Amino acid sequence: MKRIWLVTGATVVLTDRRTDGAAELVAALDAPDTPLRPAFGNDPLDRLTAAAKRERDAWESLSRGTDFDE
Repeated sequence: MKRIWLVTGATVVLTDRRTDGAAELVAALDAPDTPLRPAFGNDPLDRLTAAAKRERDAWESLSRGTDFDE
């Protein structure tokens, strides 16, 4: 069986199984709202979520300070 490279987030894995991630990749590309940088797998998604939380937390005070008093 021919080996193929499977790229998941920042990790590249050599695999003998041709279907690893293929269905998920096709589903992401066919979606009407395909993300610019899709995260496939738990580790990449966890890192992406943590980075978004750090950014949100860093800007929370300023963002909340822009509300208008009613």
